[in-house]
Amino acid sequence: MSDPLARLPNASPEHERIVISCMLQDPSNCIAIVIESLGPDAFRGSGHRVLVEAIIERYHQKQGCDLLGVQQHLIDAGQIDAVGGIANLTEIAMSAPTVMDMPRALDEVRRKWALCRIWQTGYDALTLAANHQDEGNPDQLLDDVESAFFNLRSTFQKQDELLKPAKDFVNLAIDQFESAYKARGTGVLGVPSGFVDLDRMCNGFKGGQLIVLAARPSMGKSALAMNILQHAAGKGHGSALFSLEMPGIEMAQRMICSDANVSLQRVRDGFLNKQDFPRITTAGSKVSKQNIWIDETASLSLTALRARARRLVARHKISFIVIDYLQLMKCPSRRGDANRALEIADITGGLKTLAKELDIPVIALAQLNREAERRGEPKLSDLRESGSIEQDADIVLLLHRNKDEDNLTPQKQGESDEEFRRRVPTLYVAKQRNGPVGSFSLLFDGETTRFRDCTDRAYSNSSEHRQKGYSKKAA
Repeated sequence: MSDPLARLPNASPEHERIVISCMLQDPSNCIAIVIESLGPDAFRGSGHRVLVEAIIERYHQKQGCDLLGVQQHLIDAGQIDAVGGIANLTEIAMSAPTVMDMPRALDEVRRKWALCRIWQTGYDALTLAANHQDEGNPDQLLDDVESAFFNLRSTFQKQDELLKPAKDFVNLAIDQFESAYKARGTGVLGVPSGFVDLDRMCNGFKGGQLIVLAARPSMGKSALAMNILQHAAGKGHGSALFSLEMPGIEMAQRMICSDANVSLQRVRDGFLNKQDFPRITTAGSKVSKQNIWIDETASLSLTALRARARRLVARHKISFIVIDYLQLMKCPSRRGDANRALEIADITGGLKTLAKELDIPVIALAQLNREAERRGEPKLSDLRESGSIEQDADIVLLLHRNKDEDNLTPQKQGESDEEFRRRVPTLYVAKQRNGPVGSFSLLFDGETTRFRDCTDRAYSNSSEHRQKGYSKKAA
């Protein structure tokens, strides 16, 4: 069987010579374009790579990159024969009548190089699969292969797609301001959480954001995340839940009972009222029609999650992801083998990269250490195992509640706001890169595992209801 690499797509030496000629004629403009869009590896004609490397080396050293300067450089380095001698070098320098020939020739070199890289990446994937036949993690292999092809996409983006003038971003910013103005009082710009105060402070969760929702065990962070996910799905945002702790059937039971406003415990025990059945059936039908996907794999690795998330976004138009919860994830790496905190750092960094790559918000649940429970009010420093969680997250939400208060309890007559806040759940927006921090109260129904707003106000843009009304800074 012939060597597959021997069948690599052919190069285009003629066009490579034109590009090199332009680099020698107009170094200040043409060399930078070649460095940014291709690099020396793209030049596969005889001696062309050596020549391009010499030109780029002189360019970085701020030395002359004309024909005579490059010729002397190659002679001094003993590489003049590698480019075919002085006569061939002179011929290459005269290949382009003018630098106006550069764009067309560069596009053809780029096209040939892209085909070559695609071929090589595919061959590398086959080689990796062959090496994994007896041992190895197939999830890691899938992630490596997918990442390699995703990287090809960004590698071969043209410079005019990567570099944009500031005015383009200014126009986008103004468009968002106009959208916010038109939507004032009616909704949010990002994925809505369904909670008035949280949406008011964050204006929804945006693409590329990593949101960390942290609490001590049994505080209700999974229930709150599920409430947010169901609301997002109900508003047309396809959602995915990666549940490393609870099986999918328990997630479905929670969603149904929360939507039907039926006691989860009564359903599990079989003590249902007749009027509960129609509500459960209606809620089940509603949840079934929503674009929600559940992955119940325990001890899911970062590589597997990233691979599955990419496919969900591509195939099912997912625009929102929840991970329950972060500290149960695995990240096979040498750093992680040595230190759990470093492993968590790799995981949070990977989740932030995934959010940016897919341009969707990712909510990751996390545990707080025991100090938060003793103090009664959580802080960012209570995030367990790694300061990188605080560093990588765009938004950090800290949930705290009195576990003895499991029923919806409105503010009692004569009860102060501070007394009320100590009695009901409090959600702290402890960090937000592009917005205010603060805290507000919620109501929790332990029977239906459902959180609710403490206020019946609709989303409002009036001055008295804006974020400054919640300006008490979180600790």
